[in-house]
Amino acid sequence: MSTESFPFVLSTAFSSTLSGGNPAATVFIGDTKPSDETLGVIALNFTQPMITYIASPLPSTDNNTAAFNVRWFTPVGKEVPLCGHGTIAAAGAIWGSPGMVSDDVDTLEFHAVSGAMLKVHKGDGRWYEIHLPAGKVEPVSEAEWAHVAGLVSQAMGKEIHVKFIGKGGKGFEHMVLIELEPEDDLEGCVVDNSALRTTGFYINIITTASPKNEASGARFVSRMFAPLRILGGEDHVCGSAHCVLTPYWSRKLGVASGGEIKARQVSPRGGDLKVSWNQDEETVGLKGELRLLGRGELFI
Repeated sequence: MSTESFPFVLSTAFSSTLSGGNPAATVFIGDTKPSDETLGVIALNFTQPMITYIASPLPSTDNNTAAFNVRWFTPVGKEVPLCGHGTIAAAGAIWGSPGMVSDDVDTLEFHAVSGAMLKVHKGDGRWYEIHLPAGKVEPVSEAEWAHVAGLVSQAMGKEIHVKFIGKGGKGFEHMVLIELEPEDDLEGCVVDNSALRTTGFYINIITTASPKNEASGARFVSRMFAPLRILGGEDHVCGSAHCVLTPYWSRKLGVASGGEIKARQVSPRGGDLKVSWNQDEETVGLKGELRLLGRGELFI
């Protein structure tokens, strides 16, 4: 029986520490075309929050840009159409692998099977910036408000103070955003996210303005729960959640188009981002640090 081997890199995005950010595995599959089943099984074995598969470089006419096909799989073996932290992790893995791209390359393009194209720009030190589609939220009905608010209260194990509940617009219909008061102590609360399985949305984003004791300088904080999709139910730092969080808070805070805001995801691991909303382009920019954790070779 023949054995194929693929290099892989482990890293954590949106943090500079070993214990922070959102871990991901980047697997370089070259010109091979493993079946979807094989890609799912590999993801099950890695048990990382996201597994990003990168194919051989695509042709490019720009010496400063390199392009790759990309696919993202969750640790339960399911493919997802978009992943911010997995893409930043892949960018760091590419730039951190000698000879993969030339020294002149400062922008990477990632082409997804959905047709979406994501760009990551190399910043200072370990900082990287990715641009993603901006998402809108619209208020839910009174019945949906009561239903979702009740489940969030159950999940947090206490009475909460709901300021807003909105569901994602086109392209983000699977998301719901719930804003609470800072006094609800989003960071300090132990959340039973299994209670959020029946909200009607598989991504549940809970957010507040930054508490007065927030030391990071963040303007808003958040947590993201997807108990039907990810192991443990909570995403450590979710890039795609900030596709809707960034326009929402930019409006609330009166930040001009392109203005940068510091944000923090207050999961147990935690992570820091710098976010911006370009209203004309309808995109969100996310900046984050990346920490490489290790590399190796996968045999299948």
